Amino acid sequence: NIGNTGFMDAIKILANKYRVPIPDFSRSENGAEVKKHRDKLFEMMRDTANYFHTNLKSDSGRAARDYLAKRGISMQTATIFGLGYSLGRNQLVAYLASKGYSKDNMQEAGLVDTSQSGATADTMAGRLIVPIINNIKQVVAFGGRVLDDSKPKYKNTRDTVLFNKSREIFGQHSVKRLKLETAVKELIVVEGYMDVISLYQSVVKNAIASMGTSLTQDQAKLIKRYVDKVVICYDGDSAGQNATMRGLDILYGHGLDVRVVSLPENLDPDEYIRKYGKDSYLTMLIEAKPLFEHKLLTLAKSYDLTSPQEKGKYAVEAMKIIKPLGDPAMIDAYIGYVSKLTGLSSDTLRRQLDVS
Repeated sequence: NIGNTGFMDAIKILANKYRVPIPDFSRSENGAEVKKHRDKLFEMMRDTANYFHTNLKSDSGRAARDYLAKRGISMQTATIFGLGYSLGRNQLVAYLASKGYSKDNMQEAGLVDTSQSGATADTMAGRLIVPIINNIKQVVAFGGRVLDDSKPKYKNTRDTVLFNKSREIFGQHSVKRLKLETAVKELIVVEGYMDVISLYQSVVKNAIASMGTSLTQDQAKLIKRYVDKVVICYDGDSAGQNATMRGLDILYGHGLDVRVVSLPENLDPDEYIRKYGKDSYLTMLIEAKPLFEHKLLTLAKSYDLTSPQEKGKYAVEAMKIIKPLGDPAMIDAYIGYVSKLTGLSSDTLRRQLDVS
């Protein structure tokens, strides 16, 4: 399926499928060398992912497998996402060196940390490993989660020549596979890769995650290639809510129909499903609030709408949210919505709109 890829990526997919060599489009010898070097780094990343996955299935990976079992994640799902396990601090370095990769290669791809003394160690040592795969199935980075309660809980590959977290979406490869099987009308955007994997295990297979807490312009463009509708479902804590707000306008600005789910009790999607069940979660997705309704409801939580003064302050800020809509019918509908919330007349709110 090449419908959701750029021109050069589509060429690579077709070339791989039909085993046709890709011509070197570089205009200089230096350009050819750069491409050769990047190809070597991608090969190293693939070898690293295979190494981590082999570790997970080995006797040494029992602790990581037990963690996955506790999260309700099967080995079948672990294989689909290429999950792995990093052993001690130096095993990866030794393995990659045996495959002919230099420590400079490892450093450039963000696989190792180097101390002031020059010693290198696996950046993700002792963690469950989640490969981050781009839209043409190349491993570009890794995420790692500790198996206990130590901090930091999650760790991601730093930005490298292969990976820019603001331009990647986790879960693309599973969504592309899903599009081959069925029509995908919407994507569920969650906060982290473990949310995507847990939802997949719960038969919610159209979930993706940004590589940080706030969606970017590049990620919005990427999402728009797949669907016209997104449901944002970040964690119920304050950080998650703030991240939700930052991403909403970006997605809306790219022509996406944006809906929002607010999970209760500071739960993440996996925790919510464990507590209330998959059907309850699916119902929440169906009942997700449209973007501007969510914004107005979230704003209302900051005011005491039984107080005339607070009610007036809310109306002033609410009109600032509504005004950018531009469309007269939409503006009229949301003025009516705010009127019901506050008890203020629609005429009063329209006058406030004119001065906002």
